Amino acid sequence: MTDLQSGRRWAKWILLMLFAWAAVSSAVVLPYVHIHWQDEVQIVEIARGGIVDKPECWSMLASGNPKVDAQAWAIYYVGGWLLEQAYKLAGHLGPRCLTMTAFALLALVFGFYLYKKTGDGILSAMLALLLWSFPPLQLCARGVRADILALLFASLSLLTLQIRGQSNGGRCAIFALAGGLYALSVFTWISAALLAPVVLWEMCDRLISEKQPLKSWIVAIGSAGVTAGLLALAILLPFLIRWNETVEVSKVIWSINTNVSAEAGHWLWKELAICLVQPPGLYVFGGLLLFTQRRFFLLAVGFVGFLFVCLITKVYSTRLVDFLPYDLIASALGISMMKACRWRRGLYVVVGLMALLAYGRTYVVRNLTDFRCRHYRDFAVMRPIVEKSIGRDLSVYADTFQLYYIGRELGWKQYHYIVQWLLPPADLLKKVDCVITEANAEKKGMRDLLVSNGFAFAERLEMPSEPETWLSRHFSIPTKSGHLIGPFNVYRRILTGGGG
Repeated sequence: MTDLQSGRRWAKWILLMLFAWAAVSSAVVLPYVHIHWQDEVQIVEIARGGIVDKPECWSMLASGNPKVDAQAWAIYYVGGWLLEQAYKLAGHLGPRCLTMTAFALLALVFGFYLYKKTGDGILSAMLALLLWSFPPLQLCARGVRADILALLFASLSLLTLQIRGQSNGGRCAIFALAGGLYALSVFTWISAALLAPVVLWEMCDRLISEKQPLKSWIVAIGSAGVTAGLLALAILLPFLIRWNETVEVSKVIWSINTNVSAEAGHWLWKELAICLVQPPGLYVFGGLLLFTQRRFFLLAVGFVGFLFVCLITKVYSTRLVDFLPYDLIASALGISMMKACRWRRGLYVVVGLMALLAYGRTYVVRNLTDFRCRHYRDFAVMRPIVEKSIGRDLSVYADTFQLYYIGRELGWKQYHYIVQWLLPPADLLKKVDCVITEANAEKKGMRDLLVSNGFAFAERLEMPSEPETWLSRHFSIPTKSGHLIGPFNVYRRILTGGGG
């Protein structure tokens, strides 16, 4: 056995052990990896009770307009629908199981796609491990964001295009399937629209490599477009009979999701730079490699164009995860196409170091921290406390998302104003028996508003103290607000009326 073969064998064993530790440790801490929070709850709320004509009048994205609140708040509802079905099947951990499983499948699918593009198993495996460890992406998976599901469908579209059909009909069928999968990804979570240049580039890259004539280009890409259009129409069909309400709620959601730059009064250069340079540095590394080959021209244009869109609207770490396919493709192909061996080896080392840095942060430090914090994120501990103190079958204004699933189990009608940073309107408060807020993050003016609308402070709910252990005596836990369950302030109605 040569030194090269021996090195590859050891690399495979190391990668296998890293994947095994990540899978086992993540399964152990699954119930404690994240509190239930705004993004998770509001995505699940898209399809709770149906897509249109919802039978239940309450909503955690309540606008106050009954017609608007009687339908899904987003036309891209597939991700929310899948997560709602997961909740019905497996309770409050069902959506998290779905996104964590999709996260692993995403790494597997995208790694196999890169292998089909490059033929380099080790490089593809390292990049797959980097994808599976990338900190903002693992936040999407642990925090139950639909981005993970959308990225998986888009990656399946790219992998589908690696199937080589020998006939024109076979090629068109493959392109049609790829187009359908991409359309599904967009209606799973709308930010997948940022991946349009990646899918189009892959189609063009294949047709160029096969030296197809212009007619074949038109037929193949047309097949993808027609399939995508038909699927989009089928998904949108429930909203066509309620078009005015759909437009109205879409305007509100668009405003909420794009107003950061306008409110700041400037483009979000600083916020973008912080997101791009965060460890392990994949955005910068892959972004630079995008400009090393003519082959990447369409990818580079899409990358820069959509970064500009984010710059003038809204920038945050989980929005930028849709740029990962650009970076990973540029990294894999850019390195494998390099002719200078010393440069190629050096970049192999850089990829390996990025993968280890991301892996250590996600599957060693993060998983051990989550295990250490398990008592303070234990849903099962908080549930009986809430049931005993507040009760069942109530109407509740929940200015917190942490108790959402407990509320559903207890039969609550839960309301939360759609504009998160504003105090709730009086009309919504008239519908409820009690109000729950996060004690450490209660909005300014909330208590005065509640008192003026007939509520009084009733009690404070919090997790019981952790039983003393060796770990608790020697190591402290993070106490940043929002990372742990509670504490909560409870207000009850003292005047007659309300309680819808």
